Amino acid sequence: MGYIYINHNDGSDRGYEVGYHLTKYSHDGKPYNQFYCETRWATPEEAAARVNYLNGGTGDPPTTPVPREQVSESKETILAKQGQG
Repeated sequence: MGYIYINHNDGSDRGYEVGYHLTKYSHDGKPYNQFYCETRWATPEEAAARVNYLNGGTGDPPTTPVPREQVSESKETILAKQGQG
């Protein structure tokens, strides 16, 4: 199970909910997802830091972003640079 955050725009100042989805089953055996809220946050950055912590991270915001050129590279290009392609 992993924690996520969702935008929950209900007019309050706490617009982001951190929680997890759990598959449940109705009385006739059909599965459905239910979201369980752990906390609510005002900004996506605060919610993301909480998700990071709950999923085993430090809870700190990222300090070293991935360079844009690496994000746009294909998997084959990355593997070739690593000598695996």
